[in-house]
Amino acid sequence: MTTPEEKNEQETASPFTSTSFMREQIKQRPINKGKLLRRTLITVLLAGVFGVVACITFLLLQPFISSRLYPEPEAVQVTFPEESAEAEMSPEEMYADDEAIAQEAADVAQEEVMQEEARIRSLIRQESERILRAAKLDITSYRELNAAMRQLIAGVNCSLVTVTAITPDTNWINDPFERSGSTSGLLIAENGADLLILTSAEAVMTAQELYVTFVDNTVADATIRMTDRISGLAVLQVSLTALTEETKTVIEVAQLGSSSVSANVGTPVLAVGSPVGVQGSIGQGMIIADRSQIDLPDVDLKLIETDITGSSNGSGILIDLSGQVIGVIDMAYADSEAPTRLVAIGITELKPLIENLSNERESAFLGIHGTDVPVAIRREMAIPEGAYVLRTELDSPAMLAGLQSGDIISAVGEEPVGSFAQLTGRLAQLPPDEEVTLHILRQIPESYIPLEVTITPIAR
Repeated sequence: MTTPEEKNEQETASPFTSTSFMREQIKQRPINKGKLLRRTLITVLLAGVFGVVACITFLLLQPFISSRLYPEPEAVQVTFPEESAEAEMSPEEMYADDEAIAQEAADVAQEEVMQEEARIRSLIRQESERILRAAKLDITSYRELNAAMRQLIAGVNCSLVTVTAITPDTNWINDPFERSGSTSGLLIAENGADLLILTSAEAVMTAQELYVTFVDNTVADATIRMTDRISGLAVLQVSLTALTEETKTVIEVAQLGSSSVSANVGTPVLAVGSPVGVQGSIGQGMIIADRSQIDLPDVDLKLIETDITGSSNGSGILIDLSGQVIGVIDMAYADSEAPTRLVAIGITELKPLIENLSNERESAFLGIHGTDVPVAIRREMAIPEGAYVLRTELDSPAMLAGLQSGDIISAVGEEPVGSFAQLTGRLAQLPPDEEVTLHILRQIPESYIPLEVTITPIAR
């Protein structure tokens, strides 16, 4: 028999022996939709903020990272070597300048000088006749001459491009359309990042789009780098990254020669580009007139006149028989009595201007029309040496400063000026909006008095 104490111990040791069981069931907590929606919106908002911060960070750091990983080539300054004194002098001037000639004439009898000149002329004539008699020209010589000309022109064409300008316009019923025009351009420099092209400012100023076609028919977009309203020239730029290696090996930067020596009367020249208004046309002839000065303010440009018949809207360049550029065709200065006879601006006087345009350097404008007084007249009339002022532009800094016709500018700052060419060369180096002192000589009865004029040039 089981005692009551044993029975209690058994119940305590084995609770599952009891007839009653406890059952527990875990229920899932109900979803709080409002809280879930708030968390979702907060997550989306944080993701958006993170995306915006990431985009801003990328935009700020991307130029720095790109410049470090893929550095762009730096543009270098464009410079043209200065022509030596010998290069700027004509063959007759190479013997002596005017002062030396005057001194020699005082030391040597005039009759002996004339006899010596006559002897030299006789020797030159005899040698020329001997060469002509020895030369035997036939059809083969003519073909060889033409072949040499074609080869020369083919080499120069590698430095020429066709500039096409697309300009928006409207017709007579106000319907919009695009008008296109083309002109010649000259590859003048490569600054490490871009190709620089000299062309007419009038042809590109109002263009909405510009592109150039190279000698291998490659087409590339171009932009205006800088223009000059006085000379009417502009420099365009084409990124080197837009050109293939094949094109880079074909094109060449032009060789700029000297119009001081090569532009003498009787010198054979070739006109290339579009001298007759058609791209790729050529002309052949010679220089027929001395280089006359173009009447423009603050520049000393010289005009080369040829006997080549072209077009009144022709463009391009003049080259000598060595293939060097000696002039830029500009028919705006053609003779009104012979509007189709090609004329060009001498390259020597254009070089400082081209340098400024290529380097995006502003040129100073004073508004001075000037010239040089011939030595003989200077001596006869006792006119001092310097740049002779013909007139000043209306409301120009020069007029407002009081410069007058007949004044002679003898110095700019502390730098002496002996000619109008020296004055314009000095002006090309002056920055606009910076005061400069001009030393002038003003005529009074039987004498000249020195004056100082302070002028602030403006950008032209």
